[in-house]
This record gives sequence, structure tokens and C-alpha cells, in this order.
Amino acid sequence: GAQAILEVLAAQSKMAEPDPLGPMHLVLPGIGEPVAYRLVSESRAVGKTLGQLNLRGRTGATVLAIQRGGESMSVPTAENVLRSDDVLALAGTQEAIAAAKEILEQAQE
Repeated sequence: GAQAILEVLAAQSKMAEPDPLGPMHLVLPGIGEPVAYRLVSESRAVGKTLGQLNLRGRTGATVLAIQRGGESMSVPTAENVLRSDDVLALAGTQEAIAAAKEILEQAQE
């Protein structure tokens, strides 16, 4: 499933489509509505690991994959450090994804 999501991210990252993962729930039923989220340089999450952010524990949202330029990481681990312009494939309930985005959008002080 993560590989399919990465392929969609890679193909769509060059296009100006607002939510390239929208139809993924049709291909991979049961994972919810995956959402692509691009990490901006001002985000407090830049430079932190997924483990430090603990998105799943804090929000219930899961990072299914990370697209970084030409590199793709399926099934990222807690040790993966986030960088500016990473595209995260988030899955979970609408509430979980909204909460995860809120954490990811927090600007550095």
C-alpha cells in the first residue's frame, strides 16, 4: 500500500493538484482518506524525527510515506528526520489529519 501511495505522490508532485492522494482510498480501502501534506521551511517539525513529533500518539494520524525530491520512503520509521519540502502521506480520520496538520503547521519561534 505504501508503495502505491509513493507512486501516486511521485507522479502528482509535479502537478498543481490540491490533493493527489484523494482517490487512493478506492485503491486501498480501509486506510481512510490519505492526504498529501508538504512541510514548509518555517514548520517547527523541520529537523525533528517522526518519533519526536509522535503524530500517531498525539493525533491518531499515521505517516504512510514520505516523498523527498526524487527519493521515496515507504513505511517511514520513528528515526526519519523531516526536512523542508517533504511531502507526507497522512492517513486517519478527518479529525486526526486536521490535528496532525495543526502540529506540522506550527511555525518556529
